[in-house]
Amino acid sequence: MMSHKKFEDVPFAFFSITKEGKVKSANFQAELLMDEMSAFGIRKFGEFLLGKINGDNLVFKTPRGTYGIKVISSRKDYEFFVIALDEFNQPLGDIMDISSLQHEIKTPLTVIDGTAQIIAAKAKNEYIEKCAGIIQKESGRIKSILGNIHMLSEMTVKFDEIDVESFISELRDGIKIVYSRIDLRFRVLRNLRTIKADREKLFMALSNILKNACEAQGEGDIEVEVTIDPTIKYMDKEMEKACSMLRIVISDSGPGMEEQVQERLFTPFFTTKNKGTGLGLIIAKEAIDKHHGRIEVNSVKGKGTDFIVYIPSRMHPSSEKSG
Repeated sequence: MMSHKKFEDVPFAFFSITKEGKVKSANFQAELLMDEMSAFGIRKFGEFLLGKINGDNLVFKTPRGTYGIKVISSRKDYEFFVIALDEFNQPLGDIMDISSLQHEIKTPLTVIDGTAQIIAAKAKNEYIEKCAGIIQKESGRIKSILGNIHMLSEMTVKFDEIDVESFISELRDGIKIVYSRIDLRFRVLRNLRTIKADREKLFMALSNILKNACEAQGEGDIEVEVTIDPTIKYMDKEMEKACSMLRIVISDSGPGMEEQVQERLFTPFFTTKNKGTGLGLIIAKEAIDKHHGRIEVNSVKGKGTDFIVYIPSRMHPSSEKSG
């Protein structure tokens, strides 16, 4: 086995294994992980990892924690990172230089995209023109992913007073345009006229969760309940008092999720969709975290899913209306 100098400074375990499960190369972090697994009785770690990859079971547990496998290449050999999932609690900017990463990727991507445009413009063959179009489309997808990563690494929030009625109207209209067969049914506390939050970030978080619900359900009503939970408090240092939590419940009647899918919902790049990037819910979670809130998920296979969002609120209304 050879050490892998290319990823020696990366704070994650990197492996290159053959299609037969033999470890060809590994960085220092990977060697430490192999020693750890050997202590737990797993001697043929390459074969163990190969079984996880071939079985599409990319998460495994040890007495020391839970790990995820992120495959980056499978052409000749499998090349992948093994990452302790709790390491994703670190700010992304602490793990890598995001600006440098974007620059390194965008430079060749611009060349690829420009070349594809020239090929498409000069192509006399319909098939070549179609292929060039696919390259441009996928280049755009990579740019979108880079933008999302940048947003995650540098997300900040600015708290302003938000008119609840106009916010809900904008949210409903935005979803209706894309998902015309979905009706959002809001139930909002009667006296809840304003909240204090970052409008753009909260809108983005709730939109991403709602899009997931719409895609899961396809058509029909999705319930959104906005209330105050007085049993949960947040100590607001600025106001020097404990605030109740605003509670937003988004309920769909889609197919629901298996437990193992629920466990990985907030894992970067994990998605069950053919065209998803696996970052929508990560962005939603980051935005809610920045509001000093949290997201909970309750899902029953065959019955539907509830996403429950909590953020601090200064409001203390007591009655409700339907909408």
